[in-house]
Amino acid sequence: MPKRDPKHMQERRQQILDAAIMCFTERGYEAATMKQISEQAGLSIGALYTHFKNKRELIIELLEWANEHRGNIQINSLEELKAFFHAGADELSGEKNPGLHHLNIHILQSCFTDKEIRAALAKSTESSQRLMEHTLTKLKEKGEIRADYDIQASALLLAHIGTSATLHSFISSDITSDSIRSILIQQLNLMKPI
Repeated sequence: MPKRDPKHMQERRQQILDAAIMCFTERGYEAATMKQISEQAGLSIGALYTHFKNKRELIIELLEWANEHRGNIQINSLEELKAFFHAGADELSGEKNPGLHHLNIHILQSCFTDKEIRAALAKSTESSQRLMEHTLTKLKEKGEIRADYDIQASALLLAHIGTSATLHSFISSDITSDSIRSILIQQLNLMKPI
């Protein structure tokens, strides 16, 4: 078997992940098939299975990709943080992309029975918390956040708002992007210097 170029393999994996997101959000996790994902990626089913054995592996890889992506996010002002919160509220509520919202719910449900997905989601939550700690520390050093503001507690709270909102929206329809945005903006207002 010929040796595969690592860059080419990584590009194929990303191509497959992009296709998986499309299929999961359009069809739902349960309805999407590996064949549909390979077709969406423009690859043979064999090429898909070279990289991922099943949809579960795709979910774990998507969570790991999200962690890496979060590490590249730079938020340099309270206004940028507010814009980040606005975009996050839209995503968490599922109003703009119900398919992605249902995928997030599936991931949460899987945590009850799949310890590998639970571990991947825990790492994802930790990376969200690190992003918030890093951002809030930077903004505090710039004087945009109160000197006495508890960064660790706030970062923990902000990291878990997403999981909580997604889970709550599964139970009740009263979670909207506006209600999530309101919670996040209240936290933002508590940070501002008096």
